[in-house]
Amino acid sequence: MQCDPAEARDLYHETEGNPLFVVKMVQAKMVEHRGAEPGALPLLTRLASALPPTVQTVLAARLAQLSPSARGLANLAAVIGRAFPFKVLVCASSESEESLVLGLDELWQRRIMCKQGMGISETYDFSHGKLREETYAALSSVRRRFLHRRVAEALAQVYQEDLDSVSDQIAFHYERAELPEQAIPYYQRAGEVASRIYANAEAVTAFQQAITLLEASR
Repeated sequence: MQCDPAEARDLYHETEGNPLFVVKMVQAKMVEHRGAEPGALPLLTRLASALPPTVQTVLAARLAQLSPSARGLANLAAVIGRAFPFKVLVCASSESEESLVLGLDELWQRRIMCKQGMGISETYDFSHGKLREETYAALSSVRRRFLHRRVAEALAQVYQEDLDSVSDQIAFHYERAELPEQAIPYYQRAGEVASRIYANAEAVTAFQQAITLLEASR
């Protein structure tokens, strides 16, 4: 089966080039559409955005093998939703710094987390986006809200001297924590920051989100 460059790029974006995910996604959709005329469906029509159950089972099994401490750390990292510096993790977590180091080491050894950069720019992230998605999806709604609040508070504390750089992130986490009163001023700030650098689309989005939350909370 062949695909054009655009289809290949989309497949790579979805799987991040992981050979297992690529093979399983293609196989799953070929089985699903077995019997269709060859070439009747373009590749990306046959490929679902979600990973097939077999891969989801593999991901869930990897996460299930973690110690409670490492799993809790993975849950927090999944809520952060992007690469993060260690100091944000320390601030958002109720665990000791030593416990966090041990948890990160376990996640690194199991190839669930990876380190990016060096020195003061060093950050951590999931080795694959699908691991983050699987971890986040397994959280209860109550736990998600709690962790989003912790992350928002941690970002506000860690970046208190440079809130402009993370105001959009703080707003997002407070919104996900279902705390609109805290989210609104940060969305307004994010809009102002975007306006100053002529990022008009981003500014409109942030201001509109602030308005939406304000109207919903009345």
